[in-house]
Amino acid sequence: NTIYAIDPNGSVRWIYNVPDNWRVKNAYYYGMNFTDTRSVYQVDNGVLYLYVRENRTTSWNHLLNEDHPDRPRAGDWNIEDRLMAISSNGSLLWNAPISEEHHIFGDVKLEVMGDRLYVFDNFTITVLNDQGSVLYRLRNTSSWFAVDEKGDIYLVPAVLLMPQPAQLVEDYKDGGYMVPSNAVEAYGPDGKLSWQINLDAPAVSSLLYQNGTLWVPVQNGIMALTTNGSVKWSKHYDIAPAPFWGGS
Repeated sequence: NTIYAIDPNGSVRWIYNVPDNWRVKNAYYYGMNFTDTRSVYQVDNGVLYLYVRENRTTSWNHLLNEDHPDRPRAGDWNIEDRLMAISSNGSLLWNAPISEEHHIFGDVKLEVMGDRLYVFDNFTITVLNDQGSVLYRLRNTSSWFAVDEKGDIYLVPAVLLMPQPAQLVEDYKDGGYMVPSNAVEAYGPDGKLSWQINLDAPAVSSLLYQNGTLWVPVQNGIMALTTNGSVKWSKHYDIAPAPFWGGS
């Protein structure tokens, strides 16, 4: 939980110790047998934006080789996470809550564009300003999203793959595993839906935006869209399909 800032000459510029009640390095699950343990952060204009999760070990919130309960218990999903902003001199600027839930198969993604931050967690994109205030949230989304220079968000919404029994939902607040759908949605800087289109094949990877064009990787091909949702072109190739769990 200790962060070192190193200058171009290799000297330590500052040291910041994240409080022990937060965990900097967390595990992220992409499928039943796939685990990735890493830190999630971005640096913009000298400010370090760092995702942290409550340092509490549960059946779902644990590192790969960490001792943990074998069976889920009520409250295991109630893991708080936050976004921390650390200045160029190593001081804490703000510490903003993101959510109070954790999904076993939920990925985490952090993007910075202009004076806004975009945090994907628990199938929700939380949009904050650079002062740590939450502007709005977009729910039931996948981690496959892109942001343009105007602050418009383009995303692939998520749909349920495995709905859970009602008792499990009640006990553990888990509605089921969500996967990317066969659609693309656009939202304006105010968080309101601008347009939605259905794809001619399932999306298989994150959207890419560049110079007014939105690139959508789909199964066996790629689609190029304008920022108003029109299809520029769509190409398909003789390649193997991607696994479904790739974009939780």
